[in-house]
Amino acid sequence: MEGQRRLWSWSPLNGSGCVMKTTLSRDTERVTLISMESKQKETVTSFWCIEEYAQGMRISLWNAETYREMQYEWLPELRLRDHLSGPGNYREPCAVAYQETLLLVGMTQERRFQILQFHSDD
Repeated sequence: MEGQRRLWSWSPLNGSGCVMKTTLSRDTERVTLISMESKQKETVTSFWCIEEYAQGMRISLWNAETYREMQYEWLPELRLRDHLSGPGNYREPCAVAYQETLLLVGMTQERRFQILQFHSDD
């Protein structure tokens, strides 16, 4: 598993340490996780996973309790756009979740912006 991306669970309030839940493809160049906000502002039960590859992006929705992938979409030849923020020009992905929707800004190989919206199937 050397060099392979992994998804971890950590519950400091419960006193548990880091627990590896699953691994992602070895070809993954960058991963961004965004929790999905619930309408009732309760405990988050799912999250969006944005996996970036040389050939494109894979957007998936995961169950936060079981770490089971619930849906996904492959976007060829698209990269997640970054913007610079904070001290030291920290690179932050241009993606945000609101209720059951993920909104992100991608860039094509021709350096054209695309704004994409994804919805939970629930």
